[in-house]
Amino acid sequence: MASGQPGTPSEAPSSEGHPLRPVRLETSDSTNSDSTLCTPESAWSLPGPEDLREKLSERYSEAETTHAWARSAELVKTHNDELVSRWQAEMDTLLVYAGLFSAVLTAFNVQSYQLLQPAPTDPQLVVLQRISAQLTSFSVNAAFVNSTQPALTPNEVEPPFRAPTSVVWINALWFSSLVCSLASASVALMVKQWLHELSVGVSGTSRESARIRQYRVNSMRRWQVGGIVIIIPILLQLALVLFLAGLVILLWSLHGTVAAVVSGLVGVLFVFLGLTTLLPVLRVDCCYRSPQAIGIFMAIQGVRTSLKRFLVGLASGAWNLTRNWRRSGGALGQLADLAWRAYVALCVARKELPSWHGREQLDVAGTTAALERDLAAMAYTTTFDAGCLAHTRALLADLPWEQALACYEKIFMARASVWGERASAVRDHFPGHTYDMLQVMLAVPQERRSQAWQEGVTALLGRIPAHRDEMFEKVGMQLLCVLGMDNSPPADMAFLQVVMHMRKQAALHDEPVNGEIRSGASV
Repeated sequence: MASGQPGTPSEAPSSEGHPLRPVRLETSDSTNSDSTLCTPESAWSLPGPEDLREKLSERYSEAETTHAWARSAELVKTHNDELVSRWQAEMDTLLVYAGLFSAVLTAFNVQSYQLLQPAPTDPQLVVLQRISAQLTSFSVNAAFVNSTQPALTPNEVEPPFRAPTSVVWINALWFSSLVCSLASASVALMVKQWLHELSVGVSGTSRESARIRQYRVNSMRRWQVGGIVIIIPILLQLALVLFLAGLVILLWSLHGTVAAVVSGLVGVLFVFLGLTTLLPVLRVDCCYRSPQAIGIFMAIQGVRTSLKRFLVGLASGAWNLTRNWRRSGGALGQLADLAWRAYVALCVARKELPSWHGREQLDVAGTTAALERDLAAMAYTTTFDAGCLAHTRALLADLPWEQALACYEKIFMARASVWGERASAVRDHFPGHTYDMLQVMLAVPQERRSQAWQEGVTALLGRIPAHRDEMFEKVGMQLLCVLGMDNSPPADMAFLQVVMHMRKQAALHDEPVNGEIRSGASV
């Protein structure tokens, strides 16, 4: 310790010429009244970037990091392979449909385009017809022979041709349909080539392959390959609509009755296509999902987003123009206040719209319990596997009591439709499910026991087998006793079953049973 006041350390100069202030650290030892003095070099300091990096490297070993990268690469590979395989299969189907449709459409176009040309006329035949007309128009007098038929003009020899309006519309629709069909086939063929190149040289899950695969996936998303895939079936649907429209026009120009019948059938098809395309846009849970529906949804979403941005910008401009009038009062002040309220309301209402798949995820999040109930029930009702039935006992205990009861009812009714209610209640150790379900119901707090709860418990009591086996002695008897102490209508039914069972056991052992068993300690 340098010279100075006793017990006081001297201030050593820092590297910058400023004195370092000592830091006083109080010790936890109460017997030592002296304080510990230290400089900032020995005091606690915040970790730097290198320290944080070193701690992260110590927290996760190299093996854990390698496993995490491999797992991530495997998941991306699985997703990419499934996406490419699905698109490849879709392109194959669309190519077959486009080929067949184009072949049928070509047969119609071969006949229809001829209607756009004038019928072949023979000039000699026209002249002979004109000579015949002149001969019939001769007037013979004593002095001369006269013909009243005028001479032929060039237009009469070869009259000008003008195709009927219906023929023009038919050919325009049918040739447009053919172009759409061939365009869809051409684009589908190119998409198959793109998808093939996406899968070349990216086998395995090494980090090098994972980088290449991720690079191609990013490129596929950046260049909107998914949007091009969506366009192909839309082109085919458009080609079908154009062809049917031209067919209806052709039939109306030929025969009214046939045209009316075909128009009705085509109208029904158009209504069906329209409904199945619009319903997924309006209802999230509708399964009629198609590229056409996705395209309409994206278009509507883009229009709504642009409209909201325009309205917010308009309200913001109005507020900027009138903000200085707000304190002036009168009509100008009211106008400024109205602009401010409109701007605030539009800003609050400006919410991000969920995407096509985001809507589904939000809906799933709101119906999680119901979906898990249906999953647990369908796992057994579609297979009737006894092993799967045993697993559902754990699922019943994990679900809320309303969903667990509904799942139990679905399973029981499915079994009853095959074996009947009496046999279903005892086969495949199903009484264990009944006792587990009853235990789930008894775990419900008293304040939540509604009329539906009472009806469910009553139904469960009716499905307890009449034959009292070892499972009833271990589990069922205890549950019935717990329910018998409750103050609900099912409690009387449970108490009656307990009494009847104990009387039966007493009769077997020749022991008297006290009639006041419900209030006794044995219960």
